[in-house]
Amino acid sequence: MKTIGIIDLGSNSIRLVLVRVGDKGNFKIINDYKVSVRLEEGMGEKGGMEQARMERALEALRTFRDICDSVEADEIIATGTEALRRAANREELLERARSECGIEVRVLSGQEEAWYGYFGVAHSMKPEHALLMDIGGGSTELTLVENGELKASTSLHVGTINLTSRFALQSRLEPLQASALEKYLAKSFAGVPWLRNLGCPMLIGIGGSSRTLAKIDRRCKNYPLDLHHNYEMSAEDVTGIYHSLLPMSLEQRRKIKGLSRDRADLLTGAVAAMAVLMDYCNIPTLRVSANGLREGLIYEYLDRQGIRPDDPLDFSLQSQIYNYDLNEKHARQVTALSLSLYDQLQPLHGLEPAMARVLKAAAMLHASGLALRYYNYPLHSFYLILNSDINGLSQRELLLAAYVAVTHAKQDYKIDVEHYKPLLGREDVERIQKLALLLRIAEGLDRTMCSRVERVAISTLGDDVVIKTVANGRIDLELKDANRSAELFKKVFKKKLLVV
Repeated sequence: MKTIGIIDLGSNSIRLVLVRVGDKGNFKIINDYKVSVRLEEGMGEKGGMEQARMERALEALRTFRDICDSVEADEIIATGTEALRRAANREELLERARSECGIEVRVLSGQEEAWYGYFGVAHSMKPEHALLMDIGGGSTELTLVENGELKASTSLHVGTINLTSRFALQSRLEPLQASALEKYLAKSFAGVPWLRNLGCPMLIGIGGSSRTLAKIDRRCKNYPLDLHHNYEMSAEDVTGIYHSLLPMSLEQRRKIKGLSRDRADLLTGAVAAMAVLMDYCNIPTLRVSANGLREGLIYEYLDRQGIRPDDPLDFSLQSQIYNYDLNEKHARQVTALSLSLYDQLQPLHGLEPAMARVLKAAAMLHASGLALRYYNYPLHSFYLILNSDINGLSQRELLLAAYVAVTHAKQDYKIDVEHYKPLLGREDVERIQKLALLLRIAEGLDRTMCSRVERVAISTLGDDVVIKTVANGRIDLELKDANRSAELFKKVFKKKLLVV
């Protein structure tokens, strides 16, 4: 295991993320620190960083160096963005960071910043066609993805700090102020030729502003999950929150649920930019990414180690297997059997193809709760699946996977459709029951965890379903355990089950 420190010197804040990286590319964030410095503030168009802000930045770097030393970090990767790109006195900060803190800061170009944001998103969402937007304190990076590949990108000197300063967004806005802000943003976007006639179905928001916007929306809607990644909002939702911010004073904004006090004066500009961009490009949906530049740096680090994740779901499931120190051989065997049952019984269960990925996630992590405690581990698995870094599934699919994992072992576990109303409907209870039953049979077929069942072949004759096993050893316990699901199979599928 190695520990890596990722430091991001942004125009608004400076962050340190500590990442524990395993030998097989599995990683997890073990700590996250943020200091608000606002290097961009007071710079003007061609000025330098204010000396007091530079000193605060260096003090933050000294603290971060101490933290990295205390955890014996193997490597520190530090990058700077728009404020350092523009600052006339950036060399002073870079030299002092090197000599006083022992930290080499690499200043990213706007194109590089956009690319790292794309790299972080591509490994956690794998978007086919989307516009990525990362609005920071000093700049906004826009990246067009087509057929999963980066097609075009640009960096605009449009950020929350300079917007707030230019249009006095700290307090309530009069209609003329709001109109001037929106015209300025529209003109900025019009200066990017490839944004015209985009025909893009989705805007993916990267960074703290989009996460804050999503948090506010979740609180307004009493959304049942406190998750950023893959949260979706409509263009009307974004515009509605923007308009609700306009008449508010700074103190009123600070009382908004989900909005931290240090972002209260900056949020209006950020939400305005998102709303105007969605209107300008006629994009109906905003999806929030919890991953961006910092995760892009992590994936680049893995790439240097020869680890190149292909599928976000497969990679994140594999990572959790290693992070929770689970029995990988058993997990993969149960998953393979589950998916084989799913494919062969498709005419019987009638579930849509997307449910195969839900089943895969539930099967791979059905025993994740063992990382906490053996007793009642399926309950712990429900929580861990919902709250682990599992990419490649929507929030609805993630919730379904968590329910499949717990109900395969606890049939009487309540599927609370009412509580999860925005995500689940009554028809999902049947989906969960069918998938959980397949997982239950598959787990039974590896009861000894010896992977002796090589494959299964299913035949349906009238009201009888026979699962014939091909094994490489004694499977008495497996057959006994799998056949215990016969009664439930009759209840769910209205057919008799025999496993031989």
